[in-house]
Amino acid sequence: MRKAIPFVVIPTLVWGTNWPLFNVAAMSAVMVPVVAMVSGAIIHREPLGLVQWVSMLCCAVGLGLALFKPAAARARS
Repeated sequence: MRKAIPFVVIPTLVWGTNWPLFNVAAMSAVMVPVVAMVSGAIIHREPLGLVQWVSMLCCAVGLGLALFKPAAARARS
């Protein structure tokens, strides 16, 4: 049990920092379903329906909104 404590505490402390590498890594997890759907469509020749396309678009838009700050937010920081 004690050996696992650093593996829980350290990432938890780092998670709240403003290190760009960790922020991008956390946000890139949003794209995991997109990669899964695209690879499934390519490898298994599964068709992508409207629901899948809309969900991939929502993931991409969410990641874009999180990564790119509006001009007003950049001016304040």
